[in-house]
Amino acid sequence: GRLADAVGPRNILLVCGGACSAAYFGAALATEAHAKEAFVACLALWAVAAAIKSPALQAFAISAAPEDRRGAALSVPKTVGDLSYLIAPFLLGALDDNFGPEAALTCCASTFLLGTLAFAFRSA
Repeated sequence: GRLADAVGPRNILLVCGGACSAAYFGAALATEAHAKEAFVACLALWAVAAAIKSPALQAFAISAAPEDRRGAALSVPKTVGDLSYLIAPFLLGALDDNFGPEAALTCCASTFLLGTLAFAFRSA
């Protein structure tokens, strides 16, 4: 909350989106047995970025929505996030089964990167 107030929720979302993308790309490169520490470090980076992103996402939704639609605006990030938790495991599992963990992690990284870029252009 305070960080979003200090630097702006949009800036936090852009940095955290980039960090999540980098973390997933890094994890995709660190799937070999000799790179366990790097894999864990990438997942830790993702976890920190995701934790910082959540309050900023709510703050951005509040600031971007008209006053009479703020309740609906607050529900959208939660609904989309919940939907991704419902669909992603099946899709990523299929990618992992057919092409390996690198493909699944690269798919996550690409999705984060494309989403962050789309947000950057649409929110400017």
